[in-house]
Amino acid sequence: MYRDFPLIGSEKFYFPFAINGTHFFPTEDRDGVYLNSGEAPDAIENRVIIENAIEASIEFTNWLVANGARNRYVCAYSRLPDYKWEDFSRNWYEDLQRDWREQLLDIDLVETQSEEIIKLKDALIPYYGNTEETKLKFHKLTSPFIGKGKVPHYDLLLKWIKATGPKNEIEQWGSEIRCDLNAFLKKLQDVKTLQNLSEHLDSDESNTSIKWLNKVFNFIIAEKQSDLLNEYAIIPNQYGDFFSLDDLYLEDSNSQIPDHFLDILKTLGLDWRIELIDRNIVLPGLNIDKKDLSEISETINGILQAERKNAYNQAESVFLQRNNAKEILTDLLCVNESTSKKESFKNQIFF
Repeated sequence: MYRDFPLIGSEKFYFPFAINGTHFFPTEDRDGVYLNSGEAPDAIENRVIIENAIEASIEFTNWLVANGARNRYVCAYSRLPDYKWEDFSRNWYEDLQRDWREQLLDIDLVETQSEEIIKLKDALIPYYGNTEETKLKFHKLTSPFIGKGKVPHYDLLLKWIKATGPKNEIEQWGSEIRCDLNAFLKKLQDVKTLQNLSEHLDSDESNTSIKWLNKVFNFIIAEKQSDLLNEYAIIPNQYGDFFSLDDLYLEDSNSQIPDHFLDILKTLGLDWRIELIDRNIVLPGLNIDKKDLSEISETINGILQAERKNAYNQAESVFLQRNNAKEILTDLLCVNESTSKKESFKNQIFF
């Protein structure tokens, strides 16, 4: 901010361009301008200059866009100045800010990862992390999902985060322009299935849905946010449907359940694939309840041995009343295991 000469200290009056107000009324220390008084002529004049400067800023922004300017994030600097506001003047500036930002949203400002330039209202800025490194990792992770044609270019991400202002002023944009971790996971949850995810992802052949999901889970775990896996249904079961972690079990890698037994259990009325995590999903370092071969044998055995009293108060097999009991027993007897140890599945069922 200038009044012929720089007003030292006014650099905290955040604005995308320098304002040289020859009619500004500066403070006594020449570190800013008077804005707070509702009646004082000098404060009124200063506010009029600021209002005109914002209008000029929009006009100049449109001129820059029309003339192919790059690094357009600069034009979005519109945060609340660091000023000793009174209620009156703060409300005045916030009204200006909302109107200013509403106009900025409709301008082609965002140079995207796909090299397109889109309106700010159509963009989504990945925003998570306390360090630059984490913010950039989050951008790289989420851009295939959000869409490379919607996120700012990787090299411009940090500048866009700064340009759009602090968290407590984001609502002043009146539009969803940032995507934090929770917002991202909510969007991922809404996809519902692996099939839908594969159609949604903007990725090459090497970046399959499962590989990408494992990157997401690794990021969440590394950031010590694993509780979010219980909050959002984003983990695929063995049918590819998304569930939260507390609704799923991990198949024990040391005692993996053969598909044949899962098929038999499904025929018996229990479909474990619904609650088993997809075998290609990796969740390192988490303590997850497991299901294994021993447990499925006990479950099937329990179903085979279940009894109930008939009309004559005699115990009879529930299983043998099934129309397909013979076929199920045949399937069990035909199981060809490489081991004949006592711990084998067939031994656990029949001995």
